[in-house]
Amino acid sequence: MNLKCYIVKDLLPNYADKVTSEETCNDIEKHFSECEQCKKEYQAMTQQIPKTTLADQKVNKKEVNYLKKCFRIIKIVVICAIILNIAIVGIFGALLLYGVNHPAKDITTDIADYNKYLGATGIHADKNLIYNDIFPDSIPSSADVEEFCYYYLNPWDPSYLCYLVYTCNDEEFSKEIERLSKIESSEDYLFYGTTGFNYPVCAIYANDYTGYIYAMADKEKNRLIYVELTYCNYFSEIDYEAIINKKHLPVGFDAKPGNPTRKKYDEETGLN
Repeated sequence: MNLKCYIVKDLLPNYADKVTSEETCNDIEKHFSECEQCKKEYQAMTQQIPKTTLADQKVNKKEVNYLKKCFRIIKIVVICAIILNIAIVGIFGALLLYGVNHPAKDITTDIADYNKYLGATGIHADKNLIYNDIFPDSIPSSADVEEFCYYYLNPWDPSYLCYLVYTCNDEEFSKEIERLSKIESSEDYLFYGTTGFNYPVCAIYANDYTGYIYAMADKEKNRLIYVELTYCNYFSEIDYEAIINKKHLPVGFDAKPGNPTRKKYDEETGLN
């Protein structure tokens, strides 16, 4: 049976799916041998086209959803990291600005405050960088105080400048000299360029990091001189030369910012 082209074209889908009868298949194949156009149309219809099954669609959808979820998580993490970094920089900047403009500071030159700061139970007893039992627990009754200062400055690390100068009667002077002589002083105390002192040293604590605490005696005038210059990081934040009598400082002493001891530390640690 010779089939017309329009009939073959109508039958092609069924033929391709192999649901036509054997007789119809034979007639269609006979037509293909005679009609190149229908044959090409059939070949085009039966080319291998990837078929996506419902299962494949579900898998692909799951993969897409998973990737979307991952991207959302990554986006959230990145945004949080940026916000956190901005917050940290902001807080650090604020603290730096506040620390520079509002350093912790406490200063008095009123001898009535001595016990409050430097007495046996004074504030300094819990705050000092070096244990200070060189300064007296209290001022002798016969003392004539010439100079007194308690200066605490802490922009980032604490610095202290404390000094007390007084004269007293022979008995109390001798008693204090005896007390100071029993203190186990530092054996090596020539740091920060120090070459000596302007008065005999009765007791001293010193190290090359935190500085000095010492007592000196001017025996001709029954005068006792107590000094504490302590700090961190090899330099003092306090402009001590503008405050204390130079004669009460160690000779050659330099603990100002950028002093040779600090520079040496920077070179050895690679901070320069």
